[in-house]
Amino acid sequence: MNGAQPQDAAAPRPMPPAAAMQRIATDLPRLLQDVSIQRSHIIADQWMTTLRSGRSDQIVAAAVKESESTDQASWATAVAIAADNSDVANVLFAAEQIVDAGDAEIPAQRVHRLRRHLVTQMDRLLRRRSIAFAQWATDAVDAEARPRCRPVQMGFTPLGTLQYMALQPLRITIPEDPEITRRIGRHVVPAPIEQPVDDDFRRVVEATYTDSLDCPGFSNFRSAAQLLESYRRSDSFCDSGWHLITKSDATVGVLLMSLHASKDDKPPAAEVTYMGVLPEFRGGGLGAQILEQAVTWALDHQCDRLLLAVDTENQPAGRIYRQRGFRPILLESIWGRKIENR
Repeated sequence: MNGAQPQDAAAPRPMPPAAAMQRIATDLPRLLQDVSIQRSHIIADQWMTTLRSGRSDQIVAAAVKESESTDQASWATAVAIAADNSDVANVLFAAEQIVDAGDAEIPAQRVHRLRRHLVTQMDRLLRRRSIAFAQWATDAVDAEARPRCRPVQMGFTPLGTLQYMALQPLRITIPEDPEITRRIGRHVVPAPIEQPVDDDFRRVVEATYTDSLDCPGFSNFRSAAQLLESYRRSDSFCDSGWHLITKSDATVGVLLMSLHASKDDKPPAAEVTYMGVLPEFRGGGLGAQILEQAVTWALDHQCDRLLLAVDTENQPAGRIYRQRGFRPILLESIWGRKIENR
């Protein structure tokens, strides 16, 4: 130790969005080196799909650097997708490049400073688009590592760890209960899209959140109405996929299904976007019966597989899915951050 004190580095400066976009596009493969191969493929696919579909204006590229020098400066960047007419942005990734400045400052201190200024720039850009909430899916992070991980240092709150699962081939394994039905109607999914979701349907969805084990922290950021609106405005939304589940004419839960188009003329994939049972009807096997309704819906829509996600803390649901034949395909951590309207 030579007793040298860290020098006061100039505060990182935001890069113009066009310059940030160009830099990210050039360095994307290197920027993704610290994520898993599976995650890097997901990010690259979302990035390229957005560009190829002519929706590059939905990409929010934020970047900050430590000096005016473009090539020799340490810098940090983050990319999000902000769909039209939505107040939610999905963060794809964030990364830093640290250049040795020849001073005594600890690299971790520089990284922390860059991340702090990066999130300020990202918030500024998202507010311009009237974004109220940013969510971020990353490789799974265990509880011990969370305080040091990038999302937490950028002000994101951990919402849960999701296990994505798939069922293929599709088949019915238990007889359907004739008293359980799926009810669809305009009162559930009104047209045009600008109209709000029906209040009765929203209230049922909201009631199923009570004591839910699936990402309960979401309720601190998004109401049932806001979540339903974000589902309804997604590319995978299907207007025949939202159902009130009834048994003997009593509403017992909800089932929200979506469709994902496949490439190369392959069959689409169905996804259980949300499935919930009202608290007073839990514990009687309704979850398994509603899951069979989801399989039936997927078969009716000529799908070749059914996808869903379950919080790893929701062990009862995870057990039902494994017994039904679902296999794990992806594990990821989910993070959320409110974008304050200053």
